[in-house]
Amino acid sequence: MQTSKEYAARAWILEDLRQHLTTDELDDVILFARRAGYLDADAQLTDAGIRYFNLMTKYKKEVETI
Repeated sequence: MQTSKEYAARAWILEDLRQHLTTDELDDVILFARRAGYLDADAQLTDAGIRYFNLMTKYKKEVETI
């Protein structure tokens, strides 16, 4: 993925997780994302994070067009 796409995907994942975890603590959200395997130790997207983003945004786009 390109850098800007990676940034957007990472931001989307963190916001999505923040809403599901109902917390405003970014550190907690990042820690959760790392434990879930979406981000690596440097907070970069992993393959699992890319798949999660692609799956979740594809579904939302399909729902919005109905």
